[in-house]
Amino acid sequence: MNRATERVTAGDLTWWLELAPRLGWNFAKTYAQSAPHSYVVRGRTPDLTGEDYVRAGAVIRTFGQPGKFYDTTNIYLTSTDGSIKWWTMDAVVANTDLINQATTDRVYGVQNAPGTRSGHWSVYYEIATEYDRLHSPVDGDEKTGLMKMLVGHGGDAPMTLDIGCGTGALLDLGITTAIRLFRKSRKQRMSCRTERMSFKRDS
Repeated sequence: MNRATERVTAGDLTWWLELAPRLGWNFAKTYAQSAPHSYVVRGRTPDLTGEDYVRAGAVIRTFGQPGKFYDTTNIYLTSTDGSIKWWTMDAVVANTDLINQATTDRVYGVQNAPGTRSGHWSVYYEIATEYDRLHSPVDGDEKTGLMKMLVGHGGDAPMTLDIGCGTGALLDLGITTAIRLFRKSRKQRMSCRTERMSFKRDS
């Protein structure tokens, strides 16, 4: 069974939230001073199979929220009580072989990553991660063409209004930065800052 091509449901989220506290997390000694956290890695955690790693990676990607680690944007899943966060480092969910864990008070750099949660549950959440895998132009000619088209209109890291967004593809592609990305979904109001935007290039 290939978890990377299935729907990721609330049941999968419950599975991870109940399993994670029981795992044997390894403290990352290399980052003890700079970014304290723990991890589990494939092949060294008896309670997690390779399929479990992919399932957990899909859960984190589906139900997590963007957060910053200095200039890098990661997807972080937070525990029910808000005290713990988990994230992966693999761009492709099917390649998930390591999961990180830290307390949520450990933050690094300006936290200006755009939120992707609308506050309204949708069945489309369950297929969002697989949709991204199938349709996001993460490499190849499509990515190159899209970057040339958008950057040609707005220069490097252009001020961008993303309508109907939620996956952060423009951030993944490196087309713009979190502080210059504004988003609007059907169930969200424009932020005041967005409403005041002139959409003119910076002078």
